[in-house]
Amino acid sequence: MKHSQWKIIFSVFVLSLFVFQSGMAQIEITQTVPVATQDPVAVSMDTEVDITELKLDQTGAMDWNFQAVLDAFPEEDISFQTINIDDDPFADLFPDAQWVDQSYQYIPSFDVPLIGTIPGAVSRLAGYYRVNGNRVEELGIDMEHPILYGSPYNYGDNPAKVYPYPLTKDSSGWLEQRILTAQVVLQEGATPMDATVNDSNRVEIDAWGQLTIPAGTFDCLRLKRHEFRNITVIVLGFPMEIVQETYTWVWITERYQKVLYVTISANKAQPFTIADVVAYIDEPLPTAVCDPLCDNAAGLPERFALHQNYPNPFNPETDISYSLPEPAQVTLTVYNLMGREMATLVSGTASTGRYHLTWNGRDSRGSRVPSGVYLYRLHAVPLSGAAPVTVTRKMILSQ
Repeated sequence: MKHSQWKIIFSVFVLSLFVFQSGMAQIEITQTVPVATQDPVAVSMDTEVDITELKLDQTGAMDWNFQAVLDAFPEEDISFQTINIDDDPFADLFPDAQWVDQSYQYIPSFDVPLIGTIPGAVSRLAGYYRVNGNRVEELGIDMEHPILYGSPYNYGDNPAKVYPYPLTKDSSGWLEQRILTAQVVLQEGATPMDATVNDSNRVEIDAWGQLTIPAGTFDCLRLKRHEFRNITVIVLGFPMEIVQETYTWVWITERYQKVLYVTISANKAQPFTIADVVAYIDEPLPTAVCDPLCDNAAGLPERFALHQNYPNPFNPETDISYSLPEPAQVTLTVYNLMGREMATLVSGTASTGRYHLTWNGRDSRGSRVPSGVYLYRLHAVPLSGAAPVTVTRKMILSQ
């Protein structure tokens, strides 16, 4: 079997994670889900680099200044991006997802008995996420590759529980698990091979503080991930098992962004001095990235938008936000599924900006509406004379 064949199998399960908000004062991630960035975030990546100065062995409160260290690294340009679920081509396959995290990540090289060393590889991945009670869940992933069949992968009734929620510097460590199945076609016309990936990762917050990198200075939590991946591939009717063990440290910021990560194969000598890969953002984060209740300080919106309410399902109230790229006459109305108007939340002229409000689950007469599915609709008529815009979303009032 060719080395490239195994590289494809392993590329399935490296996932994009780490989209939260943390505040330096409390080091606490309590916000909901990110709003789409208008542009991808440029990222620099380097492989097989000396990471002695990155202080991976130091824990607790930290002040990290890696400006000079990272500037000296060679670069391979990639990008990260967080998008609204409605802007994703597979949105219909993940109806419960609240956001999509797209990124490129590095698969370290590894040895396979009877085959040899499989070289490291960069892989594009998209993860589908939601907040569900006291945890953040990954509902599935999508990976674009010409010989990998079955993508995107929806975990169905067994989403991966990737984070506790809310997340603080004092949060206890947790176990992140996922299982997915895939098929690979190694050459045109060949019979697909079944592969099962079982991820079992121990994650903890081991440090927190201020991080300075080429893109700027950020308040961060650092997550340490001890990752075990067991891959079973059926070859000619017989299972072949391969286990990969890695360590990854990830710095996450108050804008739901992963800004620096380091991945090291566990078979390297400890204490670790050489990383398989170091990746970091090398430009400021887009100002459009903010929580759903962000205000105009985050920058002017570029398009009319009605964002998904949160929480959803909700009881008794929920937050709704929308964006106006120019002054407009605006109405925001709630309907039941029969098309009956239940409540008008906004009616009037509004200037350019981002807005949010709370609906208390009551109709225009002040009576509580019954549980069920409701539609909320933004209708904006630009004062410039441009064409009106109407956007409708669905929300659920639970028992």
